[in-house]
Amino acid sequence: MESALSQRVGQPRRGMLTRRKIMAIMLIATVVCTSLGLVALVMLPLKYNATMVIAPPLLKETRQSTSSIGASLLGLTSQAPPSFTRFEDLMVSARIAQALIDDHQLDKIVYQGWDPKAGKWQHEPGIADSVRHLFGLPPWSPPDAVTLAEFLKASIKSSKSAQSNAIILNYSNKNSEISKNVLKWVYEETEAAVIKDARTYYGNSVPYLENRLENVTNQEEKRSLIDLLLDSEEQLMLVNYAGVYAAEVVDGPYAPSRPTKSNALLILVVAVLAGPILSLGWIFGRRLMGATSVAEGAARSRASDDEAKF
Repeated sequence: MESALSQRVGQPRRGMLTRRKIMAIMLIATVVCTSLGLVALVMLPLKYNATMVIAPPLLKETRQSTSSIGASLLGLTSQAPPSFTRFEDLMVSARIAQALIDDHQLDKIVYQGWDPKAGKWQHEPGIADSVRHLFGLPPWSPPDAVTLAEFLKASIKSSKSAQSNAIILNYSNKNSEISKNVLKWVYEETEAAVIKDARTYYGNSVPYLENRLENVTNQEEKRSLIDLLLDSEEQLMLVNYAGVYAAEVVDGPYAPSRPTKSNALLILVVAVLAGPILSLGWIFGRRLMGATSVAEGAARSRASDDEAKF
């Protein structure tokens, strides 16, 4: 009886996946996924990818040359000036987004729905509103500085140069001029904001440190205050008289003469690889479920055979 059971278990079952069937499934899945990827590529809009390169001003880079040489000898990367780091942090902030709305009306350029005749945002309810309501999400609201800042954070791609502290910025839009202007406006507004903050900070620091020096008798503390005063006066001079303070444009903004599709190669590679991966996952799951059902069937057969003995 045990030999009969083993024969039943070992016999190929109807619908079992052979090697030929597995190859056919993988081929069909690859063709389907690749076709979907090609459809997605066709539907992707053509955009102009604008580029701008910014870096710390040459004067500040020169002042840090000694520390940069020391860092390079130790195998370390020289740090950017604090003003340049602040520039990076502010670049896609809500504060800069509000300045872009006030000075350039960027919200009306990148978002649809502004009615110039009515002078307000217009929104027609649709499926997205129903989905929001279904999941308890907040309803649609006109874009504001926070919304625009999130858009800029997702849309402006930045990458650091391997040779220096320079940063490469990229932004894509269906309009060539808009793609270049967005980078230009973001740079100008951020530079102006950093200059304003530095002018306020160092403008208040200089008289404060001068007043403190008059009342300090400890020589060590006085030397520290003098160093701080000299640095504050130098920064204030740079803010008031230098052409740029936090960052300067090294190159751009420029855009290619012909538009391209964003991430086209990545989408195609993912589509081609998705077919074999999904098909193998389905085959593995089917075999796992089949093995479980066979084991359960064998257990039931063994149990019925045991009952027959008694």
